[in-house]
Amino acid sequence: MKTALSASGLTLACLMSLPACTNTAPSLAPPVTVTTCAIPEPCVLPAARPKANGDLRRQLDDTLEAWGLCAARVDRVIECLGENQQ
Repeated sequence: MKTALSASGLTLACLMSLPACTNTAPSLAPPVTVTTCAIPEPCVLPAARPKANGDLRRQLDDTLEAWGLCAARVDRVIECLGENQQ
C-alpha cells in the first residue's frame, strides 16, 4: 500500500506545529517554595512526689522551668508561621 505524498506532508506539517517542538516563553508565575515550621510538641511537666517543703520548692522551680521551655517552643512555631504568611 502506497501513501500519497500529500498525506505524509500534511502529517509532517501537523507534527511540526505542536508546541512541544518549539521554544516557549518562560513562565511568568513566581516559583513555589514551601517552608515548613516545626510541629509543636505537647508540653510535659516533670512528675514529682515532694515530701518536704524544700522538695516542694524545687518542684515549683522545675515546673516553672518546664513551662518556660514549652512557651519558648510555642513562640518559635508562632514566629515561623507569621514569617511564612508574609
